[in-house]
Amino acid sequence: MSAPARVAVSLLYLAGLVAGPLLAVHAVVLLARDRSAMSRRTWRVLLALTVGAVIVAASRFTPIGADLHRWWMD
Repeated sequence: MSAPARVAVSLLYLAGLVAGPLLAVHAVVLLARDRSAMSRRTWRVLLALTVGAVIVAASRFTPIGADLHRWWMD
């Protein structure tokens, strides 16, 4: 992988590391505050995306995630 590509991948990784948990927290606030105003389908989709964001963020700190990211950066 070329140097500019490594920089781009690193920046995307860092952006995802910061943005993922922030968006998950915001989604939880929306779910708690506006549950009655949302349709059931919207609430379920937002909940699923929140859980997915938390799983992806947590997997970055697990040994399996470290191996995957090391492979991706090679």
